[in-house]
Amino acid sequence: MVKIAIVYYSTYGHIKALADAEKMGIEKAGGQVDLLQIKETLSGAILEKMSAPPKPTDPVIDGPDALEKYDAFLLGIPTRYGNFPAQWKVFWDQAGKQWASGSFWGKMAGVFVSSAGLGGGQESTALAAMSTLTHQGIIYVPLGYAKAFPILTDVSEVRGGSAWGAGTFAASDGSRQPSPKELELAEIQGKHFYETVAKHFGAPADIQAVYSTHRTRRNAQQGEKYLSPDFNGLLVDPILARLEDPSIEPGYRDPRHSLVFWARPPNYILELAARLQAKLKAVAPGLWLMPTHRMHMTTLEIAHSRTAEEIDGLVSALRPVIPAITGYTLAHRAGLEKPMLAYDLAGVALSFLPADGRSTDAYTYHHLRRDVYDLARSAGVEVGSRYVVPSAHITLGRFLTQEDHATAEQRQAWVQAMEGINDWLEVAVWGRSDGPDTGEWLPADTGAR
Repeated sequence: MVKIAIVYYSTYGHIKALADAEKMGIEKAGGQVDLLQIKETLSGAILEKMSAPPKPTDPVIDGPDALEKYDAFLLGIPTRYGNFPAQWKVFWDQAGKQWASGSFWGKMAGVFVSSAGLGGGQESTALAAMSTLTHQGIIYVPLGYAKAFPILTDVSEVRGGSAWGAGTFAASDGSRQPSPKELELAEIQGKHFYETVAKHFGAPADIQAVYSTHRTRRNAQQGEKYLSPDFNGLLVDPILARLEDPSIEPGYRDPRHSLVFWARPPNYILELAARLQAKLKAVAPGLWLMPTHRMHMTTLEIAHSRTAEEIDGLVSALRPVIPAITGYTLAHRAGLEKPMLAYDLAGVALSFLPADGRSTDAYTYHHLRRDVYDLARSAGVEVGSRYVVPSAHITLGRFLTQEDHATAEQRQAWVQAMEGINDWLEVAVWGRSDGPDTGEWLPADTGAR
């Protein structure tokens, strides 16, 4: 099930009341949701002078890390001069790690607000939130008019809220409480926010579409880089070059250590990968090929580029949950299908999409990645994955030399080869209805490495 959090800050209880109504809407639509508060920045003495009531009992989160396990969140924001209050600003100013790693990329969010009165900045507060959401790669889901037209167009009484999201007027002294219509609007927003998010994250066809769009768009972008007059060369891996050619630096050892949960492809996928490697080698003879006995797909990367001692510490911390993680993948079968080459300036991989089309595909590989992540986090381990985009792939080869792509003609041939192989895969592999040559497999044999 899609994981949603309602995250709010409330001084006098107005945003809390809207949050409860949003929660009711989500639950009526069949969803589950966690109510969370962000930290207060004002002292108890200041809050007392402001005559602020005691805080709600909902859990208070330390910072943005707590939101990484959720697929989507509704943000409750009281307006301060038409913008975020300081508490929300402090919260988002701590999200540099998520911004750098892309941990929030592709998640979804909506907002609901409060202000003293009409013209107090409800719409500008929602608009100001767009900059933060955009920089984090979060998809904004507005309330809109379609599901709330009668309320939003009714001017017979004072009412907060807009197409941006639900809202309430608190009066300058905080004495006004949310009206029945304002609470109804928040409930409507919660219901339809859940339905939108569930469609995006829950339906196998929609999940596959997200992965497919990402793969297709990225291949197109990489092809443009290869064919650009400003092409600046491949991204040759200097460490791999030293490992493969001992004459460069005799006795060299890779200083990078990683900890991942990975899936071993079945033999028929390895055979397909080997066939594709032969096709690639014909176009780029200098391409380094991943040995088939080492091929794997990373389900979750816990850490990368660490020391051996750091990895030992992480393994010790994870040890209590490793049986649960490996057992979970066996109990939750998540299929992959529709293989296609995915490439960039560093190398080429065999990419797959979460399966769709059978009743057993309701639980997708996307859900599996999310749940393995949550299990790892339950051990108190910080997950520093580089693989946060919607992708499932097996590395086929890496570049160790510029020679095969030195001229525009060579680069054109490489891009054409990628396109030709993918056309062949779509016809010869995707087109099969059964048997091992369909390119479908279940990444259930997952283990820590």
